[in-house]
Amino acid sequence: MSGHKRFRRCIVLLAVLAGFFLWWQSLILSPILQSAAGRNELYYAEPITAVQAENTREYAGSDRNDTGLWPTFWHQDTITCDGVFSADNVICIRYLGEATALWPFSLYSGTYPAGLRQAFISTGLAQDLWGSEDVIGCTLRSGQSDDAAKVCGVFQSTIPMLCIWAESDTAFDHVMVCASDRTTAPDDFYAAAQEFALQSGLGAPLAIGWHSALVLPIRLFCWLPVLLTGLCWLLIFGKKSPPAGHKIHREIAGWLIALTVAFLLPCFLAPLPSWLIPGQWSNLAFWQSLWETLQGRWREQLVFPGSVFLGWQKELLWKDGLCSIMASVCLSVVLYQSSMKSHSK
Repeated sequence: MSGHKRFRRCIVLLAVLAGFFLWWQSLILSPILQSAAGRNELYYAEPITAVQAENTREYAGSDRNDTGLWPTFWHQDTITCDGVFSADNVICIRYLGEATALWPFSLYSGTYPAGLRQAFISTGLAQDLWGSEDVIGCTLRSGQSDDAAKVCGVFQSTIPMLCIWAESDTAFDHVMVCASDRTTAPDDFYAAAQEFALQSGLGAPLAIGWHSALVLPIRLFCWLPVLLTGLCWLLIFGKKSPPAGHKIHREIAGWLIALTVAFLLPCFLAPLPSWLIPGQWSNLAFWQSLWETLQGRWREQLVFPGSVFLGWQKELLWKDGLCSIMASVCLSVVLYQSSMKSHSK
């Protein structure tokens, strides 16, 4: 075997390994994003008092709650923290509700706070304050007050950040609503979140972070390598007639691609919003209402303030998409090399 052929085989092998590794990374990120997509974030310009938040939580647990949603209230600000060392510009999340509704990651160590004067922090903040990630039981203080909190849990993140229970005088501006059983979500999560806000007495939010809309790109990124590789197969082998001995291979590949598309199509259609299903596409009034709806959602996103959770979702979505695209490129290159080799024989 010549050196050129060995080099080409090594490149093809590396491309195969890289393609499947990147696809595997995308499949790992998808369920993490999927868990974050099963909730919507409501933003209020007027502060929500702790009393209002408690009343809303009581309503959520009553039989009057028809939406099946459960709220967690929180407020984000920036503080200075002191441990063994000091750290400035630390993101502080004061919340009332369930910590898992905010941060879908499992804890690196420890537990979630069970009451006041307890906090769970990021590994980045632990390194800044103590130079270690083994900080369970350590005491941290806020530079703005003499209040101290015990570290009860640590989660994996490079962002200097801590989450603590809210005091009784905390004013909230964000509400994270998610399905009460944590496994299912309403078909129209956006409308359900609005209905919950109105029925619970919170009033209409100024904006809604449409996290449930992540379901569509997550599904797309998950199966993008299969779809693009199949498309490349059709483009490559559709232009030239394969050698006689390879016709059966082409027929088998065509059937496999057809079965794959038939299997994946329901997976794509299931999470699609109703306006993407071609049932009303011939109705001009439907398109006008759709355009008005999209304009309203876009205006909401312009006034929605940036939060650490929104930034985290955008970062993971970007990584998920990049891994899927690169995996598709690598597998398509391997397919092209294989087709060139088969046609040269």
